[in-house]
Amino acid sequence: MINISKPIKTTLLRSDNIMDDIKNPLANRKSHTKVASTIPVYCCRLIGITEPFNSYYDTLAELDCTLLGLGNLYIKYTENIPILIDNDISIKISNLWQDSFFEIETEEFVSALDISGLLSEAPLGPLTSGLQRSFTDILNLYKKNSPTTTSTIFKNFCIKMLSWLKKYALPVFTNMDFQTSVHNPKVLFYGNIKEHEVYFLLILSKLGADVLYINTSTDGKFGEVDNNNAYSQLVKLPKTDELKKFPVKNIQQNNTPPGQYNPVFPSSAQSPVQTPPITNMGSPIERRNFPGSGKREMSLEELARLSASTVMILAFNEAGEYLHRGSGVVIGSNGLLVTNYHVLQGACFFGILFEGMDEERPYFTYTVINANVHKDLALIKINFRTPPIEISRMGGLVRGQRVVAIGSPFGLMNTISDGIVSGFRKYNSFDYIQITTPISPGSSGGALLNMYGELVGITTAIFQQGQNLSLAVPSRYIIELLENKFTVMNIELMDKYFSFSYNGLTVNFDGFFSYLSNERDYKIAFLQSRYDQTNLRPYATDKHFIESIENFFIENIKNTAIKYGIVKYEFELKVSNMFLTYTYDGGKIMKKLWMYK
Repeated sequence: MINISKPIKTTLLRSDNIMDDIKNPLANRKSHTKVASTIPVYCCRLIGITEPFNSYYDTLAELDCTLLGLGNLYIKYTENIPILIDNDISIKISNLWQDSFFEIETEEFVSALDISGLLSEAPLGPLTSGLQRSFTDILNLYKKNSPTTTSTIFKNFCIKMLSWLKKYALPVFTNMDFQTSVHNPKVLFYGNIKEHEVYFLLILSKLGADVLYINTSTDGKFGEVDNNNAYSQLVKLPKTDELKKFPVKNIQQNNTPPGQYNPVFPSSAQSPVQTPPITNMGSPIERRNFPGSGKREMSLEELARLSASTVMILAFNEAGEYLHRGSGVVIGSNGLLVTNYHVLQGACFFGILFEGMDEERPYFTYTVINANVHKDLALIKINFRTPPIEISRMGGLVRGQRVVAIGSPFGLMNTISDGIVSGFRKYNSFDYIQITTPISPGSSGGALLNMYGELVGITTAIFQQGQNLSLAVPSRYIIELLENKFTVMNIELMDKYFSFSYNGLTVNFDGFFSYLSNERDYKIAFLQSRYDQTNLRPYATDKHFIESIENFFIENIKNTAIKYGIVKYEFELKVSNMFLTYTYDGGKIMKKLWMYK
């Protein structure tokens, strides 16, 4: 077995055909042995393109498709590695930092990081010592390549590397057993890479991952960092081509990516069925009055018009790659949507499609206002106005009552089906509505309506064995989430701070909100909207700009937090190439840090 008494090391393999060799299991690689602590890896820069060009891109798409089959062992970046600063890491390093760290031996500095818990607490099993060695080697390379770097820049570099390691490396390498694992992790970067991104890929390589950097035009920063090809192999192909969008192999849309469709439901519900039938609409029902309300029952044709207030939700990862889809319902005139939590799970941002919109041009948003994982509900906010569907507050659902579902099963936009309430089920103390209305993958998060056009639930899951056995989250849980203190606060924050103006320029933001260790600890973040191309980089050295944006986002948000009884929160702001983070605790602003990329 792997010798864990020694630090795990890597040995760099050369390849004449990296797109094939990277697929090779560890056992088939030269120099691999089960009793040694050395892992044979590929770290290759594939620069240029072969003819015919179409064949090259087809091969790349096939490679991507194969590596996707490795699940979480595969990491792909097609534009950049998103700027990510972990506030806990930032605070720990800031507390630890001494200006002399850049001058002292790197081993001594890494030892200080280890003692502080920044390295030793990482649950990497036998790779823990390997992480220390890898981080030391790459820091030495960075210092060699940047001899005039200031202490502050060096500190920011360390914060960024450790934040990326926590975000991207831990899920892949945690408790990795290179003896029993058939494959080691794979990392693919396609595009124009930045300097710090190169260093991070080299750390992953030295931890035991295969790294493949692909650029059809230039070696760029990778060649500048590894100018002697000591850490990677350079393979130059005969031709060059303008960098294009990463090729993706066409997959049928009804094939949900493995591991992405994971409704939060009991084992008794089993797994979601893949191909349930969709019933006919049925004939119009007899209209009756809603007792005591003055409302009348609507025909199916009338209910169908409410599809204008239901949406399809496309989920994307940080690299902008499509993951899966679901449905959502507009419940607020201010652009508030409700959906299932599992529709958003694992995604970074979302494309919102209303009926009639081009699927290639959805409305994008990052903003998740609030969520309840256990009740499988989440709220999204967009700057797009359409009439909402009224939420039923009357309750009173009874077995046998007729209901209508609107959703987008298998990408079939706003499919309408009817059924009845067949029962009421309880799981983990939470109530669910059992309905005969057909539900399929893609329907999750859709509207369940009574015959008065009111939202009585959110369609959420189906039983694998059985026909027309579906579940919905009741509307009273939606109302509870809407009335939650953090929901109210977050909506107020988005209404107040979704845009910032300076010297005639306006930049728009999406918001991130999440709980930390308990309901008193909170995280608030604002990220420049995908729709906003305002470049504020020239203002990075403008003191008046810095003061203006701090006054806008620090003092005002602090006052809002105080209003809602939030005693501690973390704040992040990302705009252009600038990143601001700070902690509010007990009435004071602490650990304020500006970073620039």
